[in-house]
Amino acid sequence: MFWFWAFISMFGYALQNVLMTRYVRKIEVLSAGFYRNITFFVSFLPLLYFVPSDSYSMVHTFWPEIILACFLGAGSQWTRFLSLRYLPIGTSSAVVLGFNVLFSVLLGWVFFSEVLSFWVLVCIFITLAGSVILSTLKNDAPHLEPASVIKGFLLLLATSVMLTTAFFFVAKLSRELDPMLSAYVWESGIAVAALVFITGRKLFGGAGLERVSLKTFSKIFWCVLPTLLGTAGFALAITLGPLGIVSAISATGVFVITGLSILLYKETLTYRHYIAMGATIAGVVALRLLS
Repeated sequence: MFWFWAFISMFGYALQNVLMTRYVRKIEVLSAGFYRNITFFVSFLPLLYFVPSDSYSMVHTFWPEIILACFLGAGSQWTRFLSLRYLPIGTSSAVVLGFNVLFSVLLGWVFFSEVLSFWVLVCIFITLAGSVILSTLKNDAPHLEPASVIKGFLLLLATSVMLTTAFFFVAKLSRELDPMLSAYVWESGIAVAALVFITGRKLFGGAGLERVSLKTFSKIFWCVLPTLLGTAGFALAITLGPLGIVSAISATGVFVITGLSILLYKETLTYRHYIAMGATIAGVVALRLLS
């Protein structure tokens, strides 16, 4: 069952990413992020069934970490969604995955004095090289802006800085509280943080929340629902086998995302994209197995 839940987790997250991209490219990105995460208030409720009752009484003691993680999550989602206007989703996913792992390793080295072995440094170089090359390759998809590839790269860099820092706080919450409760509070809280950003933008003369029809919102709900499979599958898999292998399997979801994006959005890639993507994923998988 370990392998089953690990692959279910990977596929759930990959499917949600691809399906949600359709609405990220149609709706203003902060609004899209709000609608995506507001669905978690309902869709993630089944996860709370597994949460010990005493964990709820401890939530209030972690409000500073929760608030910071939610705002960082909303900010990273904003920049990630915006990057999908300029880059194919397969490329974007591979680059942000590579950067996330690199920043995670650097955080461990800086704050926890974790030793970087020779092979870890080799994997870092491969991952970084693959990510940088991949993010600078142009694409021919007519619905994207190929002239803004560098803008997409910089947006993904900002995404990884914020997301990795948010993961640091969420990991702390998961250890102190409960993984399922932490996931629910964080994902739902991102919706609140996104609404705060939107409100602040409107107060300074920018756009407010983009309204969508009930039909569109219901479609977003079904697009996001596979995240429940991803989160539940991950939580079950790490109780049955090594975290490193689960993380390595999750990294291969980039290839599922790429395949689905070709089918749904006609985002075909060149052989250069696939070589750079393969190098990035190989480096990420190796890093996660070594850690």
